[in-house]
Amino acid sequence: MDRDSLNWKVAGYAGEGIMTTGLLFSKTASRHGWYIFDYPEYPS
Repeated sequence: MDRDSLNWKVAGYAGEGIMTTGLLFSKTASRHGWYIFDYPEYPS
């Protein structure tokens, strides 16, 4: 992993706001100049 990279994972049950948490973190990081790769896994 490069010094300027970050891997971040949020986990939880469906309905706990996990998708919102990931979206907010991605938007915040993007607005601060980071390049974002988002890979959401939708609960079944």
